[in-house]
Amino acid sequence: SSDLNFAGRLETGQPLIMGIFHTAGSNEGFPRRSVTYHLAVELEAEPHEAGTHAVQLRFLDQDGKELQVLNFEAEILRNEANIPSHLWMSPEVGTSVEIPAAGLYRWDLVVDGEPIASARVTFQ
Repeated sequence: SSDLNFAGRLETGQPLIMGIFHTAGSNEGFPRRSVTYHLAVELEAEPHEAGTHAVQLRFLDQDGKELQVLNFEAEILRNEANIPSHLWMSPEVGTSVEIPAAGLYRWDLVVDGEPIASARVTFQ
C-alpha cells in the first residue's frame, strides 16, 4: 500500500498530487516513511522582483519540527509587458521522510528568507 492516495502519476510512474488536498490517508500505521512525490509550486513576481531568488520548501510536523528542507534557486524573468511573471516548479519531495504520527503537517514556501505561503495536510 502507499503513503498517499494520489490524484495522478507522472509519465515516469512517480506519484503527483494535483490540486488542493487536505488529507493523506493510508492503511499503514505510524511511524512510516513517506513515498517520493512532486509538489506543484507557482511563484508570481512583480516586475521589480525579477532576478535570482533563494527558495526553500520546509515540511514541518504538528510541533513545528522540520522533517524535510529543500533549498534551490529560482530565476524569475522580467515580463516584457511589465506585468507579473510566473514560475512553475514541481520539485521532488517526501523522499524517505519519516511521518512520526497521525496529525496536521505543513509545507512552508520561503523566498529569500521570508515565508510567503503554506499548505496544510493531515496524515491519518
